[in-house]
Amino acid sequence: MIPHNGYFKQLIDSPRVETFFSTRHVGLDAVLADQKIPPKDVVHMHQVHEANVAIVSCAPSEPIPNTDAVVTHIPGVVLAVKTADCLPLLILHNTQPIIAAIHAGRKSTQSSIVLATIKTIQNTFHCGDDFTFWFGPSICKACYQIDQETDLHFDLIGENESQIASVINAPTIIKSNRCTKCENDVFFSYRGGDRLSRLYSLIRLKPE
Repeated sequence: MIPHNGYFKQLIDSPRVETFFSTRHVGLDAVLADQKIPPKDVVHMHQVHEANVAIVSCAPSEPIPNTDAVVTHIPGVVLAVKTADCLPLLILHNTQPIIAAIHAGRKSTQSSIVLATIKTIQNTFHCGDDFTFWFGPSICKACYQIDQETDLHFDLIGENESQIASVINAPTIIKSNRCTKCENDVFFSYRGGDRLSRLYSLIRLKPE
């Protein structure tokens, strides 16, 4: 991730896509304004912590209901995922013009949302497994205690990485290795007290 005007860009180093990640200090509207991206080009999801995947060809006027992953092959369409401890995943197919954005919380991870997204892409576009995956800032395993009595922790990054490795040989995974709760001064964290504010991960195929 390259710092730029208070947010991050070039999350995936490819000339075919533009990628951005907002922060506590520079939100979605400011990122879009700085990049001169019309808000009408952004695809939003009504995220519900499940494993539903939608394929889009344009940005609808309202968030797509009951969806935690979106896929497109249309240049200029911006896919957005909002998080505040959950793991944002951005996907680029390296040989075909296909991108995806995933909201991988604990429930959607346990429902194998990343595998559902990979399968949807491959079945729809009849492509191979030459993907690049970006894992954005999320709550780390040490901070993500899900059972206080047994001191059980959940590893969002490790679980999604293992699922990808189960279907793709030697996958390309770019990990930010940033914890939203540890770095609550930079990122929003639900467990850090941010109940409403969210971070945004954005990806689009460069307009032709």
